[in-house]
Amino acid sequence: MAIWKKYSSAMVMPFALETDILLAILKKLYQTFSSLRHVGSYVGPQSTLSKSMEELKELRSAGLTKAYIGVETGDDELLKKVKKGVGYNQMLKAGHNLVAANINLSAMVLLGWLERARPLGGTLWRRQKSAMK
Repeated sequence: MAIWKKYSSAMVMPFALETDILLAILKKLYQTFSSLRHVGSYVGPQSTLSKSMEELKELRSAGLTKAYIGVETGDDELLKKVKKGVGYNQMLKAGHNLVAANINLSAMVLLGWLERARPLGGTLWRRQKSAMK
């Protein structure tokens, strides 16, 4: 767990824990820090997809306001190569689930990975190109 003291209003907690443990942590955080306004969690696509929509909404209601997810790339081949554990569609589903649960999503994408792996090639480039039409 990381605690950011800047303005004493934000905390980050691990998301892979069981939902009941996360709910207990959220409750204790808000009880202990009366000025706490935001709690965020670094999330993985697998841990996000392992939670039902009801669990995600319950976490949001309990005060989980933000999720940070490392998308890294939208290219299936590269995701497999870097052992991310999911493909593009699963990554997208995880993000959609968080947004649908009203959890603010911050996605991190590593720019330049694809060019280094396959200059202007692969599924991501084709997907981006067709989206621009």
